[in-house]
Amino acid sequence: MNTLKRLINQVKGLFPSPLPQGLPRFHQWAKEIADTYDMPTEDQRSITYALATMVVHLGPAVHKRAKYTFAKELRASAAKQVAGSAFAELKHQQQEEAAKKAAELNVTVTK
Repeated sequence: MNTLKRLINQVKGLFPSPLPQGLPRFHQWAKEIADTYDMPTEDQRSITYALATMVVHLGPAVHKRAKYTFAKELRASAAKQVAGSAFAELKHQQQEEAAKKAAELNVTVTK
């Protein structure tokens, strides 16, 4: 997508637009969001899946929403996923350190 068209789509994406009706239109809509905004992944299936989840969780009266809102939520979701992985990694490191200290204490006590 050329830069000018992308910029125009970004401006248009700030305004609420109807949610897609029909599967072909949904896939086109998801691709438009992925092509217009910098997504945290290039995997179109992951983006489409995440967008589908977001639409399913919208309130029953929501029929319009800005595409930019979905892009922001995708970025926030990706950041939260990375933070969750970092949290799990740190927790695993702490458990290893605690196990190592416990083993050292056990060796010291038995000598």
